[in-house]
Amino acid sequence: MQSSRSERGIVLCVAMAAFVFQFEAFMVNVSLPTIAGELNASTSHVSFVVIAYLVAATAAFLPAGKLGDRNGLKRTFVAACVTAMAGTLLCGFATDLQTLMVSRFVQGLGAGGMAALGYAMIPAWLPSERTGWGFGYLNMAAGIGMLAGVPFGGLVSQYASWRWIFFCNVPLIAVLTASALRCLPGDSSYSRTVEPLDATGTISFAAIMSTGVFCLSLGSELGWTSKPILAAFALSVGLAAAMAIRRRWTGRSFFTRGLFRNSGFFASLIVLFLVRTALGGTIFLVPFYLAFSCSLSPLLTSGILLAYPAAYAPVGPCAGRLADRIGARPLVISAGLLGACASALFAFLLPSRNAWIAVSFLFILGLAMGMFFAPNNRFSMECAPEGREGEAAALIPLALNMGTILGICVFETIFSMDFPGGAAHLRHMDGTDASADLQSEIRGFSDAFLVGTGVFLAAAMITLAAYRTPAGGGYNEPERLHRG
Repeated sequence: MQSSRSERGIVLCVAMAAFVFQFEAFMVNVSLPTIAGELNASTSHVSFVVIAYLVAATAAFLPAGKLGDRNGLKRTFVAACVTAMAGTLLCGFATDLQTLMVSRFVQGLGAGGMAALGYAMIPAWLPSERTGWGFGYLNMAAGIGMLAGVPFGGLVSQYASWRWIFFCNVPLIAVLTASALRCLPGDSSYSRTVEPLDATGTISFAAIMSTGVFCLSLGSELGWTSKPILAAFALSVGLAAAMAIRRRWTGRSFFTRGLFRNSGFFASLIVLFLVRTALGGTIFLVPFYLAFSCSLSPLLTSGILLAYPAAYAPVGPCAGRLADRIGARPLVISAGLLGACASALFAFLLPSRNAWIAVSFLFILGLAMGMFFAPNNRFSMECAPEGREGEAAALIPLALNMGTILGICVFETIFSMDFPGGAAHLRHMDGTDASADLQSEIRGFSDAFLVGTGVFLAAAMITLAAYRTPAGGGYNEPERLHRG
C-alpha cells in the first residue's frame, strides 16, 4: 500500500522531531568535558546540565500528552517546538553554569512535549495498517540522530565553541516548526477529550517523576543515604501517598479512567521499560569496558559505539512494515531473545578484552533493538483507547526515560559489587590503577551483562504471555483509518 502525501508529511515531522531529540542529546554528552572546562565546573556539577534536561523532559511527557488530547495534537506540538527552540537558544547564550542549567530545563520541557506528541500523532492520523511503517521511520531517524550527533559534537567541541552545539540546533527546530504548521492535519480532524485538565494531579505526578529521576541519577554519586537523596525520596513517596488518598476520597485519578482497560497496553509498557533498562545499562557500561579493559582512546571508543546506531537505524522501517503485516508479537519476542543471547555471549567472551567482540555485540544489539521498538510502539498504541492517544503515547517516552535511568543505576550497582567504587571510580583511575585488580573488574562487567540477559529474557516471556490482538478499545477500527 502506497503512502499518501499527507501521510508522508506527518511521518516527516515525527521523524524530524526524533532526529533533533537524539542529535542534540548525543552532541551535548560528547561536549560535557569542554563545557566543564570553559565554565570552570567540576564533573559532578556539569552533570546537572544533563540531569536538568532529563528531569524537565520526564516531567513534561504526561502533561503534554494530556494537553494534546484536550487542546489538539498539532497546536500542542507546535507550542512544544517553540519552547524547545527558545530553551536551545538560551543555552547557547548562557554565561555560567546556573543559567545553562535553567535553560536546559526549559529546553527539556519543550523536547519532552515533542517526544510525547510525536508518538501520538502516528496512530492518530495514519491508517492502522501503516502505523508500524510510521514508527519504523521514527526509529530510523532517531538512530541517524545518534550516528550524526557523536561525530558532530566532537568536531564542534574541538574546533568551535561549545555554544554552537546549541546554536546549530536552532535552525533545525525552526524548520521542524514550519514543517509541522504546513504538514500536520488540523486539530479538528482529531477526536479530542472534553474533560478538564487535572492541574493538581498533573503537577503532583510531574513532581513525583522529577524527584524519581533525581534520586536515580544522583543516588550513586551523592550516596543513597545522603540528605538530598533522602529528602527527594521522601517528597516522592509523600506526593504519591497524597495522590492515593485524593483518589480514595474524591474518586479522581490522574490517569484517565479506562486508559489501562486493555491489559496488552500495560504489558507493552512493562516490556518497553525492561528492554530500555537493559539497554540503558549496557550503553552506559560498555564505554568503561572499552576504555579501561581494552585500553582504547576516547576517539576509538566513540567510533566503536557507533556500531549500535549503525545497525539500529536501517532496521526500524523494515521491522515496522513487517509488524503491519504479521503483528508485533513475533518481532518483539525475537528481539528480546536476540538481545538476551547477545548479552550472554558478551558476558562470556568479554574476559578476552577484544574490542571486536564489543563491536559485534553492539551491532547485534542494534539489530535487536531496531527490530523491537517500532513493533512494540505499534502494539502499545493499538491497545490504547480512542481519543486518548496523547496521554497513552506520553507513557512511551516516560517508560523509555525511567528504564534508561534505572538501567544505569542497576548496572552500576551490580558492577560495584565486584569492583568497589564501580564505574564512577574508574573515571578517576589511570590505566595502571585499573589493571591492578583486573579480575574483579572483568567479573563486575560480566555480572552486569548477565543481569541484562535476564532482563531481556523477562521481556520476551511477558511478550509471549500477554501480547494478544486487541479486542475493542484500540484505535485500529476501520472507520478511524485516515484523519486528515
